Amino acid sequence: MSTEASRDSSRFQLDVAALDRLSNSRRTKDVAELGGVQGIMEKLCTSTDGLSQIDIDDGCSERYQLFGRNVYPQPKSKSFIRLWLECLKDPILIILIISAVISFVLSFIPKEDEGSEGNWDWIEGVAILAAIVIVCTVTAFNDWSKERQFRKLNAAKEDRMVTVIRTGLQQTVNIHDLAVGDVVDIQQGDQVPADGILIAAINLELDESALTGESVTVTKDANSPFMLCGCTIATGNGTMVVTNVGIHSEWGKTLASLVKEPEPTPLQNKLDSLAKLIGYFGAGTALFTVLVLGIRWAYKEIVKKVIVDGGSFALSSLTAWIDFIILAVTIVVVAVPEGLPLAVTISLAYSMKRMMKDNNLVRHLNACETMGGATNICSDKTGTLTQNKMTVTQGWFAGRLFDRVPARDELPASIVAHIGVGSAVNSNAFLQANEAGQMEFIGSKTECALLQLSRNWGLDYVPVRKATSEITEYDFNSDRKRMSKVVDMTQSSYEEAARDFPDFTAHAGPRIFCKGASEMVLSLCTSYLDEQGQVAPMTEEVRKSIDEAIITLASNGLRTIILAYRDIEPGQTPEQLNDSDLNEKELTCVGLTGIMDPLREEVPESVRRCQMAGIMVRMVTGDNILTAKSIARSCNILTETGTAITGPELRRMTDAELDAVIPTLQVVARSTPTDKLKLVTRLRALGEVVAVTGDGANDAPALKEADVGLAMGISGTEVAKEASDIILLDDNFHSVEMAILWGRAVYDNIRKFLQFQLTVNVVALVVAFTGALFLGESPLGAVQLLWVNLIMDTLAALALATEGPHEGLLKRKPYGRYESLISPDMWKNIAFQSVFQLVVLFVFMAILPDGNWANSSYLTDLPVLGSDFFYGGGTIAYRKDTIIFNTFVFSQLFNELNARKITWMDWNILQNIHKSPMFIIVMVLTVVLQVLIVTFGSYAVRVHLLEPQEWLYTIAIAFLSIPIGFVQHLVPIPPPLARFIERLTAPRRKKAKKGVVEAFSGSDSSSSSSSSSSASSSASSSDNEGDDHPHGVETNEVDYMASPSVVPGACDDPARPTAPGE
Repeated sequence: MSTEASRDSSRFQLDVAALDRLSNSRRTKDVAELGGVQGIMEKLCTSTDGLSQIDIDDGCSERYQLFGRNVYPQPKSKSFIRLWLECLKDPILIILIISAVISFVLSFIPKEDEGSEGNWDWIEGVAILAAIVIVCTVTAFNDWSKERQFRKLNAAKEDRMVTVIRTGLQQTVNIHDLAVGDVVDIQQGDQVPADGILIAAINLELDESALTGESVTVTKDANSPFMLCGCTIATGNGTMVVTNVGIHSEWGKTLASLVKEPEPTPLQNKLDSLAKLIGYFGAGTALFTVLVLGIRWAYKEIVKKVIVDGGSFALSSLTAWIDFIILAVTIVVVAVPEGLPLAVTISLAYSMKRMMKDNNLVRHLNACETMGGATNICSDKTGTLTQNKMTVTQGWFAGRLFDRVPARDELPASIVAHIGVGSAVNSNAFLQANEAGQMEFIGSKTECALLQLSRNWGLDYVPVRKATSEITEYDFNSDRKRMSKVVDMTQSSYEEAARDFPDFTAHAGPRIFCKGASEMVLSLCTSYLDEQGQVAPMTEEVRKSIDEAIITLASNGLRTIILAYRDIEPGQTPEQLNDSDLNEKELTCVGLTGIMDPLREEVPESVRRCQMAGIMVRMVTGDNILTAKSIARSCNILTETGTAITGPELRRMTDAELDAVIPTLQVVARSTPTDKLKLVTRLRALGEVVAVTGDGANDAPALKEADVGLAMGISGTEVAKEASDIILLDDNFHSVEMAILWGRAVYDNIRKFLQFQLTVNVVALVVAFTGALFLGESPLGAVQLLWVNLIMDTLAALALATEGPHEGLLKRKPYGRYESLISPDMWKNIAFQSVFQLVVLFVFMAILPDGNWANSSYLTDLPVLGSDFFYGGGTIAYRKDTIIFNTFVFSQLFNELNARKITWMDWNILQNIHKSPMFIIVMVLTVVLQVLIVTFGSYAVRVHLLEPQEWLYTIAIAFLSIPIGFVQHLVPIPPPLARFIERLTAPRRKKAKKGVVEAFSGSDSSSSSSSSSSASSSASSSDNEGDDHPHGVETNEVDYMASPSVVPGACDDPARPTAPGE
């Protein structure tokens, strides 16, 4: 603590305990006893001007030390040791460990046929235990690094800026830098950043459902001044003084009791189920293998040796059953593809990290999966397709249209004055220095453009705003499309205005300033400021002139805003002043501004690429239809055959009428969030996978209803962000394209890994079982199978699940909601590779001799240190099995290259491999370890050192997997067979869930068919944080996946490209 803080730490007359009691009781009586809000601020050494310069200079350190920081408890991180020990909880591994220990103990029992080279059987038990340690270590490391990555992403998700008043000036600070005593400016759609007491408010209602579960909003005023952290501002605005932060706030206390582990994504759950199904098959194979080996053992040791030959039964022969059990359990370990959920986790963790660099902050894991299957994008215009850098470039003032911004002296002084004062008063934007030290306006970009215009004309908004007393505010919303403030124009406010604008007309009483969508506000005007700046009647000729100006400006892609005002006669009651219908009428039009919002340079190309990928891009905007159509044409959304309608037209349509328009619908103008919700609901009911962008609080229902909700990170409200699945950190449509690309990459990576792992599973299980059936033992030993398991689970997951996106992904149509995860092409690839490998291994099992081969000695005549241990004569018997093992492992390595491509047109297996460093590292590491295992494994791994030519033969034969892979892509699947496979493996169409994951492996998604009912249910469900979609209504019979929406420029390639000959 600083010296000054130490000297004056007693200046605070309230401590944490007192503030906690105040927050817990939430009684206005307690506030009154402390002297009201002003008394509380005085006791916290603050004021309506916010923290003093003393606190700013001190960095608020004294306040942080006494009252805490605005940070929340995080789930306790699991240590590496704990994660390692959790791996040992797997019951299958426990059985394997017990069996290995028993094998180790029994290996010291002398055997009748023990040779002179000694007993080395104990090595296998130790090797199995060592392999388990390695598997657990690698798995624990993956879990540990994954957890660290998700923590970083969660920290980024919670990071945001809030507007505060310090030393009398508005500024933005990081939410974690908020201190007790800060005065926070809160607006509609904001999330309350800390507990506090309301200072002043206008029509403020708080949604406390996040804490109380009650969906009814609570009016906040002097009778109910307590503001709770985590709640959202439903309507209105105001200021509050912070009283409790971090763990001392209600939100912090709630989080402390709700800290829990992140839930698995739907795809992880589905693949986990698939893994269990494969595991059951493996368990059956293992059981049958033990049965066969047991029968062979009984025939050899009992029937033949005792009954037929009349010998005695050797108890030591029972140790063979331990080997049988170890082999069986090992087969189960290999069969259970626990790497499937692991691959999803690794792919998601890797993708989420990379998506952050592409300005996509993923809030819900399933959004990564779902985004890849998107068939429709409903995008906002402002900030997403445009730069959100608004500038007034044209306008209609004093009875005529200007094709540029007129200079101050070109307009009557009263018009300039009313625009300047109206922009200052009827606005929440403010000026602040950016990181480069330059002053810029913060807030609504429309308000910033108007304030900048006023600033260019020489008006300083700060003194006017301070001198003006605000009475009430009529908030902007998507239905009203205008914002008004009723202010009391005091003498001081006139004096401030007159300092720069001497012709600003005075008025004794309230005045309403209004700005908004040109058509809406013009309909409320009955007069205007003429060429002399005098109030004149709004004649039909003048109204027509303004209408023509609106059309001209809107056709040029400009946003048209009208500014107006009206003087309210004194004597109205507070209820009358709060009545917008009573006061927003008979307005005087000050002027019409045309605001340019330049198109983002990269948007036209991004839209074209999305269309090429088979995705319909639709613009849903609140702007004038002429403005919307102009921008939509510029960014390639609106085509010659496309349809553009307005929100009111959409509202009047029945479901059947809307269904008829949807295939060509590309623009919805003058829309409301309800219109967006209706469109999204209808699209989902038709089987489309919909991504929606939104920024306002009223967009929350549509964001929740969509398969993927994308909120604006810069301009978006906290309500929209909370309702979203992904936050676009730069508000850019290009980031939507990147989210689609990454979503498809995740889906593709899972398919690659699944294709690879199923091949390994089939071959390993068949070889183990066949060897037991015909040879009396598996040619692949327990330790060898554990090594194979490590290759195909952890290492393959790292290699295949971390591959980045490539341009080819956008040349396919979306996989949609109803496509099976394992495509016909994948089944073909699995079949070809499995048959090839099995044929090779069966031939080796049949023709290679056992035991000591003629001329096969590799041992040198010179003594070599350790040669008795590593190359004991007993390992000669393992030469055949070693050749089989080596060929099998290298076949998997080469097939891992094949697995990088799925469809026939992706024949170049080395394409972009230089962009996959993890794949290269895993391949090199696997080769090195395989060489070390075969060279030095000996008894421990049950291998025999191979001669150079044997290495060459096994690798060369395994390499044939690559040309076989090339050939398999050229072999067409007969269309009837392909359709049969698709029907057999495609998921059934049941009920809608939020996420396309059901299409991957079993469940269908659909949605509400009633837009009216879903609108209300979406709104009420917006508080639910679960990934599952809240609706579950049967889909419409129309199958839009069979007859997709018309997508301009879309590729003709289906998700499974037609192979040659089809």
